[in-house]
Amino acid sequence: MLDFVIVGYGTVGKVTECLLGYNKFVTYDINPKSNADIIGGPIPFVKVGYFICTHEDHVPDAIKNIRKINPEAFIIVRSTILPGFCDLYSEPKSPVIHMPAFHKETNSIDDFLNRVEILVIGTRDEKWADLIKEHIYLGHNFKSYIVTDPNTSALAKLVNNTRLALGVTFWNEIDNLATIFNADTKEIANVVCADKRHQRHGTKFFGKPWSGKCLPKDVDSLLKLINPDSEILLKAIKESNEKCLEYKKSLNSG
Repeated sequence: MLDFVIVGYGTVGKVTECLLGYNKFVTYDINPKSNADIIGGPIPFVKVGYFICTHEDHVPDAIKNIRKINPEAFIIVRSTILPGFCDLYSEPKSPVIHMPAFHKETNSIDDFLNRVEILVIGTRDEKWADLIKEHIYLGHNFKSYIVTDPNTSALAKLVNNTRLALGVTFWNEIDNLATIFNADTKEIANVVCADKRHQRHGTKFFGKPWSGKCLPKDVDSLLKLINPDSEILLKAIKESNEKCLEYKKSLNSG
């Protein structure tokens, strides 16, 4: 009998496949272009649990469909969610656990295998975290597991991507300043990042706004949670990026 089903065989689903190692599992997707083991139809019944790796808008429907097949299903959501989601959708015999993904969109499997060092498990019950640990393939360079509550894991994922967006925004604005004084932004970055307290993220995007599938939606999700009268820096990240987008569009239209 199968141990797991990976529901959603996109970027996150393929990385999740790397985690399951010796387990008996299948991949499932409704998209015929996904190359999943099973395309469409009912989601298979399994004895251990389900990893949901779909777009976040489809996670509630995936949970509903899984419970039609197995009302006591153990469900691990790898998609990005908002705080409160797991509490809302968990049931006594069918918990919803959050295990956020922190790999890049491009070269995701290589990035996961060679850079990602932690596995975050968001659950209010240690036994579910222990169950996940029992089945995760340990042939990766994990330095630690971080077991926390699902609200913390959900917010941590949003903050992580917003922090990455901040790095790009910061260096784009420094690039604008350097242009005014005919200075070399790359050399400025080299000098600053020689101080090991700084990371280099954002130092190769000079003049390019952050985009892609994850950063824009996660920044927007985080902004929806903040007090509109505070968190000035978080709001400014998006505003600055929008100005950069408008400037790039004006160049292309000209």
